[in-house]
Amino acid sequence: MPATRFVVQLHDATTLHFDLRIQVDEVLRSWAVPKGPSLDPAVRRLAVPVEDHDLAAGEFEGVHEGQRRGSGAVIIWDEGLAEVTRDEPGHVAFTLHGSKLTGGFALTRTGERRWILVKTRDAAARPGSDIVADRPASVRTGRTWQEIAARPRPTPLAAVPIQTNSVRYTARMSPTPQQRRAARHLQPGAAASTLAARRGPSGGAKKPITVEAIISTAFGIVEKEGYQALTMRRVATALETGPSSLYAHVVNKEDLDELLIGRLCAEIDLPEPDPVSWRQQIASVCAHLRDQYLRFPGISQAAFAVAPSNLDTLRVSEGMLAILLAGGVDPQTAAWAIDSLTLYVNAYSLELSLVNQRLNHTDGSWVVSRDELLRRYAALPGTFPQSKRYAAELTAGTGHDRFDFTIGLMIDGLARR
Repeated sequence: MPATRFVVQLHDATTLHFDLRIQVDEVLRSWAVPKGPSLDPAVRRLAVPVEDHDLAAGEFEGVHEGQRRGSGAVIIWDEGLAEVTRDEPGHVAFTLHGSKLTGGFALTRTGERRWILVKTRDAAARPGSDIVADRPASVRTGRTWQEIAARPRPTPLAAVPIQTNSVRYTARMSPTPQQRRAARHLQPGAAASTLAARRGPSGGAKKPITVEAIISTAFGIVEKEGYQALTMRRVATALETGPSSLYAHVVNKEDLDELLIGRLCAEIDLPEPDPVSWRQQIASVCAHLRDQYLRFPGISQAAFAVAPSNLDTLRVSEGMLAILLAGGVDPQTAAWAIDSLTLYVNAYSLELSLVNQRLNHTDGSWVVSRDELLRRYAALPGTFPQSKRYAAELTAGTGHDRFDFTIGLMIDGLARR
């Protein structure tokens, strides 16, 4: 199996314990290890399986809020890459490439909710050692859990609170493009993963798995089946491999989403900002972005609720900002206007994609013609006098008339501020 991610968190909850988490597809498979891992092959550690966690859970370091079970200080005690070499019922063998934990380990089930974690006898083994006592601090901040509990640092401005598994975590801003590409291309065994066995109709004749192949396959799935069908497992199936093979190239589903949006943004032409024609320029960029989204049904959903780090995506924001500033819009208004304009473009594109999907994949009963809308307005009771009187205006417009109207309305409002 190609390399994926692991994290060990030290958690001062009801009792102090370590959580060993290994990424499998888009979740973290997790075990609670009360005494923590050991590099001594003679030491056997109890490991209790717990529920899978979202990937964001493995990014948390701080203090869980509240007094309920699961609250308390948490540090990222170790993290790195994991290669699962054997995964069968009751036994998991894996190799870790962390700052503290390296080499082979194995988890073996000995009871209904009882597993044993052991270090294999290899070059990384340290008989007689106690890595937990020797290196108690976080690999990210250098602080112990006691220091975290006593002096919790303020949440960074780039952090965003999210809700997952009924626990409030803090998710950091997406890694930079350089960090993402490093994670994709510098993983141990990543090169070997391109030669992994392929299964499917091609009989192994398909091209090696690359970032470009993953992006192209993902676009093909969205184009034919819509964005809601896009998962890492679906991409892996189309490429005739397993989902874990993709993680040597793409960090996770959110990373793939950002790559897709970035690829669409890379094709948008940005004009030289002109103080005279800035209104037409910003409207043209919005229309081009809309058309890019509409090529792939529902893909604009991937642009919601993210802080982009992809340079191609940021290039479009930079160009839009330059156009508005050239038009004399003050910086704060221009900054918020970009957010408002792109939010409307994203929402409009998503709604139109949903309408088209319903027309193509249902009996069409959810989408009615203008004539039918006029009949429905005419049938309204007298308590809706304005709707009945202006039914023609309410249902007017063809093509992207309403889009052009709304974008124009927003731009005119900027000019008058």
